Amino acid sequence: MSWWRRWFESDAMEPPVAEPKPDRWTARMAALAIDDLPALLIDLRHEPPVVREDVLRRARLRLGAHPSLLLALARTTPTDAQSLWAGLAEHPEHAAEACDALADLATESAARQAYLERAAAAAPGDIARLRRCLGKSHRAAAPPLPQGAWAPLAERLPVRFLARAPIARGPSGGVIRVVADAAWAAKGLRADLCDHPALPALFADLQRAQGLDLPGLSTIVHLDAAQGCWVRTLGVASLVDRPGVDLTGVAQAVDALHAAGLTHGNICPQNVIVDADGAARLTDLGVARLRGVVPSVEADRAALERLSQSMREAR
Repeated sequence: MSWWRRWFESDAMEPPVAEPKPDRWTARMAALAIDDLPALLIDLRHEPPVVREDVLRRARLRLGAHPSLLLALARTTPTDAQSLWAGLAEHPEHAAEACDALADLATESAARQAYLERAAAAAPGDIARLRRCLGKSHRAAAPPLPQGAWAPLAERLPVRFLARAPIARGPSGGVIRVVADAAWAAKGLRADLCDHPALPALFADLQRAQGLDLPGLSTIVHLDAAQGCWVRTLGVASLVDRPGVDLTGVAQAVDALHAAGLTHGNICPQNVIVDADGAARLTDLGVARLRGVVPSVEADRAALERLSQSMREAR
């Protein structure tokens, strides 16, 4: 046998055995707990979709049908979207996020209808919003945003805020639902109010109020006086729809505002929202100035007392 044949047939020509690449997620999945979910979801943002979906599915097998996992999986457009509808239906407190995550999935209409019925039964006051969200698809146009004197509010916001759907329109402006790191409500003043002489004082008061960090006051995450808009806590309902809600936090917030030299001017059911945790929060601090109202401590206290009385009667 020639030397080259012996060399060719020797072990030297045997291909090396490929070592399996270690999966850096395996150890993390083995020790995964519910408290680790926020960090996991953040770390997965920059992974390819196929990796993200695989890790989320493994996490779901370990932790079960946790709402955060279901929502994250829904946004990966998985093949088992229909089962996600059923899983998310067990968590009506996440209905708004579920609608956003699942609205563009090409699932059967029967699955959407089943989810709508379950969510509506759990939150009957939200049926109109649920129908609006679930009526969207990847082929449908987005719901119209407030126009006219309210101007396209979405165009006034930073690009990180994605406009979803209108919420309300009032005498001072419009409110739309937006999504960034979480779901928020964006308030935009009417275009004809954006040069109102009281506008600087209004935004200065809003800025000062946020510095007080009051649980009974809506949280503002974006404030832009030049554009006449701000982004605040999203309410799942107003006090009009949820009579009987505890107003202790709102009353404490009003006292703290007064102690800081700030007044509201229009404490009413429409300006008290109920957040996802069921807590009442006061909104639109000082906006009444734009309608010529001069806020006072006495007027605030009288309005709060009337509001509290109506809530006691509702119980």
